[in-house]
Amino acid sequence: MHRFRLALIISTALLLGTLVVHAQVESPADQYFRGYVMISEASRAEQAGDLRKALDKCQQAGAIFDKIAQANPGWQAAMVKFRQAKTADMLTAIRNKLLAAPTATSSASVPAPQTPDEIIPRPPLVNPLKEETLKGLEALKEKARRLKEMNEELIRLKKAIEFLSPKKVEPLREFDQAEDL
Repeated sequence: MHRFRLALIISTALLLGTLVVHAQVESPADQYFRGYVMISEASRAEQAGDLRKALDKCQQAGAIFDKIAQANPGWQAAMVKFRQAKTADMLTAIRNKLLAAPTATSSASVPAPQTPDEIIPRPPLVNPLKEETLKGLEALKEKARRLKEMNEELIRLKKAIEFLSPKKVEPLREFDQAEDL
């Protein structure tokens, strides 16, 4: 009976831990929506004339759609591929506008940039989702710590059961065998 309770408690704890970890992972649909919103923000920034902000938002959206395509290749593949193409087209258009835009400063005080890399910033090397990723990582570390504590408690309980004398353990075995019938 005690073994059954112990097994029930352990399996429940593991199931709950798995469900909590699964619930914290962002679904492809949520990621897609976030990318779509960033594209909308990029479009508004482009229309407002803030090409740098538009470029940044568009690059972030492209990274999100690329991440979805890599991590979940079977999820709405045609839709994701379409968004990737639209984002690439938008990036090209924004870059072309940045290249064609005159500089705000006079040419006498500051020399004009010589290469497109000087006008258009390279994609950021830092993951824009880093803060969310770190929070998720901390939550996973906490769950791993709790799971380790639960495993240690399980080992302690198993040792306590083994410590019981054979006279006390034998009736439990007979009871477990009777339950199995």
